[in-house]
Amino acid sequence: MTLRLLLANIAAGLIGYLRWTQMVPMLVAWTFAWGALAAFLFANFQAEGLPAVTGVLELWERHAWLPRLDGRDLRGPGEGVQVETEDVRAFALKAWGLVSLVLYLAELVLYHVRGPRKPRSWARSMRIVALLGAATFGAYIVAWLVSDVPFHGSALRWVFTFAFLSLLPVLFSVYSLAAKHVLDRLAERVVQMGTVPSRPG
Repeated sequence: MTLRLLLANIAAGLIGYLRWTQMVPMLVAWTFAWGALAAFLFANFQAEGLPAVTGVLELWERHAWLPRLDGRDLRGPGEGVQVETEDVRAFALKAWGLVSLVLYLAELVLYHVRGPRKPRSWARSMRIVALLGAATFGAYIVAWLVSDVPFHGSALRWVFTFAFLSLLPVLFSVYSLAAKHVLDRLAERVVQMGTVPSRPG
């Protein structure tokens, strides 16, 4: 392997990691949207969901190595938990970088195990994102209509709220997939530059 190709592969690897840093916000947005949907479903069907949650909490309390849910492990004598904004920001950035690295390494392992796969087209990715957004919005509407819990406020306001929670991850997905598309093209170009033999001097 020539030095030029080695440098090109290193640069492509760094671009691949950078690509995953732009994909993580999309994953977080979808996790938030579906987490909010799960909380909404639990609030609407507490009678059915409460026994399951209670069982999970009882199972948690049986294991001494897990943090106590009553918060006693989080407080010192006479002191409450104090969390600074800078601490939260630093933790979020570290988690962002770590999750991106883990996903990138997992992608490399899958590449070596399963071989190269044809990338999904931009149009198909957008169709999948649109279908996920529509399905999320539909799930909110169905859960709202079949719920026996009274909702305060106008129906239009709730519909707009559900639309916002469903549209937010779609917007993040458009950005993340656009960044992925650009960075993939850039990585391909870098590798091509590394494989093209240099002209004799």
